[in-house]
Amino acid sequence: MQNAYLVAVQDAKQEDWQIRDHLTELRDLASDAGLMVLDTFVQRRQRPDRRTFIGSGKVEEIRSVLEPGDMVIFD
Repeated sequence: MQNAYLVAVQDAKQEDWQIRDHLTELRDLASDAGLMVLDTFVQRRQRPDRRTFIGSGKVEEIRSVLEPGDMVIFD
């Protein structure tokens, strides 16, 4: 089973429960696809970064837990 991490960007208009609902649905889809979701990350930003979708600090945070073959899925 391949490991996966889920990532979402939350803007000022979104409530915490909305992000939780999105990530729950994404987790279910990933599990149905045979992936083992190990963790989720939420980046609070006004808008996604054009290069990385999330900020550089969050990129490094996620990179620090990745092992070869792990998958990162963005909502």
